[in-house]
Amino acid sequence: MRFRPSLNSAVGPEPEAYVFAGESGFFTTVIDYFRCEEAGQDLSNCTFANSNIQGSRSGNPDLKSITADSFGFGAVWSPTDRFQARLDYYDIKIDDEVSDLDIDRILREENECRQGRLDIDSPTCVQALSHVDRGASTDPVPNQLHSVAINPINISKESVSGIVAGLTYQFPESRAGNFRVNLDYNRTLDHDYTQFPGDDPIDLLNQGFYSTEFASVVTADFIWGIGKWTTTIHGTRYGATPNFAEQQGAGPVNGVEPGDIDAYALFNLNVDYQLTENSSVALTLNNALDEGPPKDKSYSGTTAYPYYNIFNYNGYGRAWWVEYQIRLGGSAN
Repeated sequence: MRFRPSLNSAVGPEPEAYVFAGESGFFTTVIDYFRCEEAGQDLSNCTFANSNIQGSRSGNPDLKSITADSFGFGAVWSPTDRFQARLDYYDIKIDDEVSDLDIDRILREENECRQGRLDIDSPTCVQALSHVDRGASTDPVPNQLHSVAINPINISKESVSGIVAGLTYQFPESRAGNFRVNLDYNRTLDHDYTQFPGDDPIDLLNQGFYSTEFASVVTADFIWGIGKWTTTIHGTRYGATPNFAEQQGAGPVNGVEPGDIDAYALFNLNVDYQLTENSSVALTLNNALDEGPPKDKSYSGTTAYPYYNIFNYNGYGRAWWVEYQIRLGGSAN
């Protein structure tokens, strides 16, 4: 049994690009959550779900240095040379982290503040409302959204903790070849951050309004070697994530209640043949089962194809290629 504790601290300078950037403008399409709700329209068929607006971005000379502290503790158990079990716990805390304000999040928070679901005098609401240029309710076009301004800020506090566990087993060699299995499990336990001093911490792990990150990821490998052949099957299972309705925080969308999208798994295959001592050829299949991303029915009617969270999944189907490798002055393995 081996133990591996760790304790680290770090200080990083604020990125110069975030500090000295001049003001620049851009155009973008957004969902105007406030006008949709004021009009009593569901997001699935809201007239203002694709509003074209002007945005602006500038640097922030008041940024502070980034600081971080981390603590970890782990153990590795290898009772034999064929078996290994490992378990690690990590806890990371970051202060004054720099990131750009997100336009969609600003508009969602603006609506939450104007609707009274968030305290209008809270730091979050004061900040969100100061970045939105919107016409008055008495204007010829009531509450028209004109522009949104963004800039980099220091996130007051962010913390993440979790566990990483794994198993590896090498089967005894036999006439059928060499077999090895490997299993790894990553589970985020907590992920909180406070964007402005005085705000309540936001639970990024469980509040779909703010984040759609995976709470758990499992990977597994099955490796079979016989003679000059090596075959590897690699699988990855991503845990459940919030659907689009959950991300909006405003009830059903397109008739779908806020909730989670089911877990999703992908499998890759690699077959390698060693031609000579220093050369080999391999066939690789990515997404071998040609699995598409899990569809989210609450997207339909609000956004265009492909109706899935493009930040969590990609639309690539099965892909394959053949690779030849030669190493000069050494073996291919």
